[in-house]
Amino acid sequence: MDADAPFDSQAEEEEEEEKETRSQQLARLNPILLEACRCNHTSNIISLIEEMADPMVEDENQWSPIIWASSHGNEEVLRRLLVEQAHAPYQRAGTSLESMGMLPGSPSSASGGPRPSSPTSPVAASMIAGGCGVGKKKHTPLHWAAYRGHLRIVWLLLQQKMSPIESDGLGNTVLHQAAAGGDHDVTAVILSQGADVFMKNKRGHTAFDMCTNVPTQKLLHHCMQTKACVITSKGFSATVLRYLCSWTHAVVCKEAAVRMWVYENAKRNEKEKPLTLSREAKETVDTAERMLEVANKVEKTEDLDQVIAALENAEGKPVDAKLHKATTKLRGKLESTIRLHEAMANKSIIKPEVEEIIPADDLAMAADNLARAIQDAIRRRAEKSLTDTGANLRRRLLCEANLSRYLVATPKLTVGYIRYFQELIDACITESGNQHLIKLSTAFRKRISAERAMTLKFDEVEELCKLSSIEEVPMDEERNVTDKKYPEWIADIEKFSAFQEEYVKDVEYGRETISSETLVAKCEAQLTILEDLLMEQRQITEEVNLKKKKGKGAKKK
Repeated sequence: MDADAPFDSQAEEEEEEEKETRSQQLARLNPILLEACRCNHTSNIISLIEEMADPMVEDENQWSPIIWASSHGNEEVLRRLLVEQAHAPYQRAGTSLESMGMLPGSPSSASGGPRPSSPTSPVAASMIAGGCGVGKKKHTPLHWAAYRGHLRIVWLLLQQKMSPIESDGLGNTVLHQAAAGGDHDVTAVILSQGADVFMKNKRGHTAFDMCTNVPTQKLLHHCMQTKACVITSKGFSATVLRYLCSWTHAVVCKEAAVRMWVYENAKRNEKEKPLTLSREAKETVDTAERMLEVANKVEKTEDLDQVIAALENAEGKPVDAKLHKATTKLRGKLESTIRLHEAMANKSIIKPEVEEIIPADDLAMAADNLARAIQDAIRRRAEKSLTDTGANLRRRLLCEANLSRYLVATPKLTVGYIRYFQELIDACITESGNQHLIKLSTAFRKRISAERAMTLKFDEVEELCKLSSIEEVPMDEERNVTDKKYPEWIADIEKFSAFQEEYVKDVEYGRETISSETLVAKCEAQLTILEDLLMEQRQITEEVNLKKKKGKGAKKK
């Protein structure tokens, strides 16, 4: 034992040095923390807490970080302080877990309590272990939050079991401070938690006496005028507190009040908003929520009226925000589905077997309406199979609109025009477009193709067909055409004949495709002339060839 004594002594000395170091650290950090809280410098406050400043520190006037945060309405700092158990000194007396806000759903329990190394952990732990009330404070965070009108701060503090009937150093309850601040919503929340509206402070003033805001005065006067519970008829007194129904503003006793925590809105993940309902109001709200729950299971558009009825019944009632939002989304989904079905059901435009040419503008308008309906349905999470069908139909309408526009336009006899026309036809076929439109467009495309071919042939031999004899074509001794306005193939019987045959086929195709009668007649007239010129050219060629043979025979002799 004696051998170990030096080691024990050394350990004690090291522990003492650590304590002194910790004390010095707090002496340095705590004043800086209080000043940062006074100036409401959020980042500095968080940083100082991370550096192990004491979040429960108070100045000589009992101003602590949590009181400063509540006074400033700094929700970020307040939430961090709640995690650090900085609210513990201000909680009402009660069982340890309840008084310390350690029930499920409180910020303390959700975060797992204070950090093991937190300087306030031992303090909070001792309070929790003792399960007793806290020494009298000059003021509480709830007093300042109520006075400043910071509604969400009031909610958070109430959830941490801070008493709304606690009085400050001047005898003001939280209701006094809320009334003095004049915020109607904050005053209503405090009244909903149970209040003695006739309680006077040390100067003999009630909450009503301290209020200058007219709407808030009316609310307080309403509570003061209600002498007994509207449900149980139990008379109110200093011990039988008034509870204001958050929805109907009926004033009831504790036995007729149902208090709960609800979602502030559908985006919130924690129930942090206090709600007090009279028993009758609770039954009404429960009925409305049951209707929403049933409506929320609807899948068919035929049952849309049931969903609308449930939402209309819930209008103005404090029903579950997430349930209401889900039902509202379902309504939007069903309505968008119906609108999409209607946009897809335009029989006169959309049926592929309609045997008429629908104006391109009408088709484009139908496609635009369908696009809006599809976008709305997608945004409202309608069935993907339905929106896909709508998208396919929209593509078809656009293809038909483009094709219809080309069909009625003045055609151009160019390769690019004809090629693009065919691409439009192919696209319409791919999208199972209007068969009548496809048939007419195909016939028209063939017609302009035939007219292009005939026109090219006509232009090529126009100057040639003005001649009365092939001999009028300027040629050299080798019978080569020397004037560029005449085709070079004239001197070549095979090429001349091939052109003639191809021209005949083009004209026949023009007749089949019901091409311009004027153009067909002009081309047929040319063919007659070309036939005569071709026969003349054959004779000339034969004569030339015969002379060449005779010339070769004379040379051999």
